[in-house]
Amino acid sequence: MSYILHKIRERKRVSVLDVAMAGCGGILLFTTARLPGALLLLTAIFGVLTKRPDSFVIHAEGITWRAFRKKFYPWNTVHQVILKDGLLTIDLMNNTLIQAEVQTTDPFPGEEEFNRYCRQLQEKGKVA
Repeated sequence: MSYILHKIRERKRVSVLDVAMAGCGGILLFTTARLPGALLLLTAIFGVLTKRPDSFVIHAEGITWRAFRKKFYPWNTVHQVILKDGLLTIDLMNNTLIQAEVQTTDPFPGEEEFNRYCRQLQEKGKVA
């Protein structure tokens, strides 16, 4: 069993600025100004990619944080995971604290059961 929690974002994935930069970059690629066109196009692509909503996948092996770069935290590096009032808190052993306001999926069992599931996986990770 695994849980997928999506980070809440207010901003849109594609903005008018991204579309304008991509259009200008595409036009400039076919002129003598290829380098500025390529830079504009790359900037627009990275702008869209960084606005992708983050998600946290909690499963038996550990926690996968899907952001711009995917990060994986095995259970033996996690000190505590708590979901309370839509705020996910991940406390790592190296004194790193990750907090994100998340939205849960529809068949989500509830915060208490989620926290119990995470505690069980943490205990198994510390034993193994």
